[in-house]
Amino acid sequence: MRYAFIVAALMSATIVETRGVQGAHLSDEPYILYWPHKAGDPGQAVGLLYTPDVLAALIASQSPETVPARLREAVQQQTPIVVMWTIPPMGGSEPWPRPFSTAIVEEGDSFGGKLRILPVWTDQNANELRQLDTRTSFQDVGTMAAFPRSAFVPGRLVTIYLRLPSEPKQLRGVQRLGLIEWNGALAMR
Repeated sequence: MRYAFIVAALMSATIVETRGVQGAHLSDEPYILYWPHKAGDPGQAVGLLYTPDVLAALIASQSPETVPARLREAVQQQTPIVVMWTIPPMGGSEPWPRPFSTAIVEEGDSFGGKLRILPVWTDQNANELRQLDTRTSFQDVGTMAAFPRSAFVPGRLVTIYLRLPSEPKQLRGVQRLGLIEWNGALAMR
């Protein structure tokens, strides 16, 4: 089968207002997911990773009745939550239609032929996290999803994608990828 992919242009600046930076990590800050990059180049931020520990720290500062049940369950079930920014339109065209899909895949296999881990649940916005993490901007959310903790292996990719109509035996789509550096353990690096 011939695969024809249109990879979304990433030249437009995505503004990510988050307190964390690659390297040091505080317990209540999400990890930033970057487009796969060369060593020494941090790449473009394409989303955020909320580990169960980060979620627990954020929940601890809230009144229990204000915390959405799905986020409490994510901590209890140890399911990290990923927020991926939307796929920017190409060259002044209209925004891509929703819904977007998401999965965790092996590096070099962006749409997931060899390994494809689907989320436990997904949503097209991050309203629940907005309530919990008021210090981070979520203006360009494409999808929010919870994945099994075991899916987080350094070098794997979180992908947000949209399949597009195509000719028979062809597969077309747009996507963005975020490189996983967190290893599913309590602390990174």
